[in-house]
Amino acid sequence: MFDITYLHTHQIAIYIKETFGTSYTISGLNQEVHQHKFSYKKAKGVPHKFDAEKQAEFIAFYEQLKSTVAPDEHILFMDAVHLAQATKITAG
Repeated sequence: MFDITYLHTHQIAIYIKETFGTSYTISGLNQEVHQHKFSYKKAKGVPHKFDAEKQAEFIAFYEQLKSTVAPDEHILFMDAVHLAQATKITAG
């Protein structure tokens, strides 16, 4: 029945117009949805190449690593990022 998840109110307004012939403004539709106690749940992304087995292996490795690190040591996660977004490490 509901094969499409609409992410924006204007998409829902178009669907209602095409399906039921009723026009809503965006603000009017927002009020209508709110009055009927509908709520918006932001969609959660899933990595494109998600591998549950590899993730479980990493979690086990990470838990083992955390148990062997001295209290004054840190575990750093590194990835390639644009230079403007790179984190600066400072003493202190």
